[in-house]
Amino acid sequence: MPHQKNTKEVALKKQLKAIQTKMYTSAREHDILGAFKTYEEIISNEEFVEAGLTKGMHARILTVAASDVNLEAGCPAKDIETARKILKLAQQVLDKCSQRQENILTGMVKLAVAAGEIDLALQYHKECLSNFQPRLRSYAPLMQLYSSPQYQDFDAAMKLVADLESRGFTLGEAELSYLLRCCPAGKSFDFLADKVANTIDAVTDSRLTDAIRTMGQRDSGVEVLPTEVSAEGACSATGIKLRSIDITDEELHELSDLTERLATQDLSEEQQQKFLDLKDYLDSQSTPATIIVDAANIGHMNQNYTDGFFQHSQIDDVVEHFTNEGKKVLVILHSKWLEQGLDLTVGTGPLAKKRRKIATKQKQKLARLDGSFAPELDPELTSSSAPANGSIPDSADESASSKPQSSHTSDEDDIEELSDEKRTKYDELIKKYDDKWTKQNEDKDSLFELYRVPPRANDDWFWM
Repeated sequence: MPHQKNTKEVALKKQLKAIQTKMYTSAREHDILGAFKTYEEIISNEEFVEAGLTKGMHARILTVAASDVNLEAGCPAKDIETARKILKLAQQVLDKCSQRQENILTGMVKLAVAAGEIDLALQYHKECLSNFQPRLRSYAPLMQLYSSPQYQDFDAAMKLVADLESRGFTLGEAELSYLLRCCPAGKSFDFLADKVANTIDAVTDSRLTDAIRTMGQRDSGVEVLPTEVSAEGACSATGIKLRSIDITDEELHELSDLTERLATQDLSEEQQQKFLDLKDYLDSQSTPATIIVDAANIGHMNQNYTDGFFQHSQIDDVVEHFTNEGKKVLVILHSKWLEQGLDLTVGTGPLAKKRRKIATKQKQKLARLDGSFAPELDPELTSSSAPANGSIPDSADESASSKPQSSHTSDEDDIEELSDEKRTKYDELIKKYDDKWTKQNEDKDSLFELYRVPPRANDDWFWM
């Protein structure tokens, strides 16, 4: 009997999924009335109800309905009769909801605005603010309403701004664009421009740039000109030099401490010491590096194809570019990328995927052998496996150079899948750049510095 019950439940879930897909399809086609019709079909199905499969369906249809409302196109909606029908259906569903949540009430505000029922929208908004911790999105529908051509109520919009700022919110690009849209000519533009300058580091929302441009068209006291920012940070239109936005010393120390904790967590004392060695080495440099290279990312760049493999040459090209400019370069590279026998394949072909799967299994095996194992951020692209006997490899002898070095020997399970030709090719490339970079690194007059991240450490924290 239990087996039959489970089989029936699976069949019901499959049936429900098909009907829900129909509901979502209607929504994607902007047929919200059709989506409500499908919703009714679901909640009136006694088998679905008895199986408890209709739980959350009320909130789901309200979310679907609200997500289709585009208040940017105008408030209220052009097809106001349809908007009113949708609002009426939504109100009926809302009455069935056991709990009214912030997102549901914000959705009801959108639906009411679209239907031209402004008093009702304000009522839902007030209920939301009174009973829930509001979010910035809770204010968006009314901000859009007051900035629309039909309303243009700047004072009402500013009251919303005062309320949301009193709750600790900061205006984003969207909210500032709404204010600029309804800002009357000759009123408050300087105030809003100052807000934009002090809260937005880089404008990325086209709505904000469009609002600024439109303000220049309707206000004779505002001139909007195209501009460029020079390398020195000067505006070509005004000659004003942009301020440099830097973090404070306190924030820098906090970030440094956090990075150190993340870099050394779950590592042995010996491995933690490697990170401290890097810090001591950097502190000892009379001329610190001006360019820090995250070598792994550069080595992987543009290799996402069938025969792609880790490119040491790309790292070398970047280094050469900056050293030719007279800049000192510090390269942070995981030690495994300079190990003989390593499979450098990082492409997308079947064989590459199989190798990555094997490598992942090896990492899982290593994790079971040593609870201190900390995976890297790119486990699908690289592997640093344990030896066949399951022990953790120790660091080899340090180079005679005062610069920190580390290396280890790994035994890749998937190495036998490589053809002899590729194995030879990879070994030759690794040896070529290992020899070249080691020689450059030992040259005291060189602008090149190489730090090899130790085994099982995450190279991202080291370059940070």
